[in-house]
Amino acid sequence: MKETSTIIYGRIPVITCLKAQRRKVFKLYIQEGVKLPELHQFISVVPTEYKQKSFLDKITKSGVHQGIVAEVENLFVWRFDEWYRTKANMVEDIVILDHIEDPRNFGAIIRSAVAFDLDSILFTREGSAPLTPITVKASAGAVEYATLVEIHSTPRVLRRLKEIGFKVVALDKDGEVTINGVKWHEKNILIIGSEGKGIRPVVKNFADLVVAIPTSKDISQLNASVSAGIAFYVMKNHKVK
Repeated sequence: MKETSTIIYGRIPVITCLKAQRRKVFKLYIQEGVKLPELHQFISVVPTEYKQKSFLDKITKSGVHQGIVAEVENLFVWRFDEWYRTKANMVEDIVILDHIEDPRNFGAIIRSAVAFDLDSILFTREGSAPLTPITVKASAGAVEYATLVEIHSTPRVLRRLKEIGFKVVALDKDGEVTINGVKWHEKNILIIGSEGKGIRPVVKNFADLVVAIPTSKDISQLNASVSAGIAFYVMKNHKVK
């Protein structure tokens, strides 16, 4: 496998990647005996090998591959300074993931962000789950349409973005107001913290508002990816007109 390539697996992630055409697909590996009619249009243009299940199990490390694996170009990820120079002034709603550690949560959050048209997804390089085939599968292929930005220092990033007019909202179970009461501005940043510890205090200090999602007394806290999906919907549909 090329140094500039990786694998993805599962029917939806592979098919989405092929249809999106945002990165090269070098090879398809299909399990012998598995019927995948939705791939017929691509098999004629992408080198394809038929392999035993044991081969696919090995290269996916026993991932749930559903009989299809693709060797693909590495996903493009923006560096913050380049994104800031060329994109920041043109976007409205972004999310910053501060130390999301579970790759499945990471992927599910990416899926929700794309579904609700967030402009960019910023995530910390250190202390966060990497972009692995597990993340891609958990996103159900949504990473192919996401604008992903890797950052080194969340406080530095927040400082620079606030300077150009972004309002910063931190999502926390102990938030001072419920998310339904937020007056969203034209340019918003939503911060989501790690699954166990939440948003780090040094990051929360930059928030203009700390908000919570109201739940029943029996369930005081939601999974990070579930919380993200709810928050993205509210942010995109309750803006100040």
